[in-house]
Amino acid sequence: RTFQASIASCRFPLCFAHNDLSNTNVHVDPETGSARLLDFEYGGMNFRGFDLATHFSHWAGGAADGHYKNELFPTRAEQRPFLEAYAEEATKLGKPASGAAELQREVEIATP
Repeated sequence: RTFQASIASCRFPLCFAHNDLSNTNVHVDPETGSARLLDFEYGGMNFRGFDLATHFSHWAGGAADGHYKNELFPTRAEQRPFLEAYAEEATKLGKPASGAAELQREVEIATP
């Protein structure tokens, strides 16, 4: 199955996505601990799972050359705290995500 067909059949939501969610595009205020996203030049409508999968691919080395090492891609257990925090923050903003399990499913489908 193609990525497009997989996403379409799952009815994953489109949202405004950063599309380059690497650690170099996140600023954490050392005094407050709050995080802000930077550099929205690639921002636009996309599937939420794609943006999250991009974040995890950067974790696995994809930021350097666009290719990540499968063995460095975070495990489901490593992804879980990030996805739980994402779902919690989305709910606070009035845009509830379906929960960490659904987000993880989106990531798995969007991961090459």
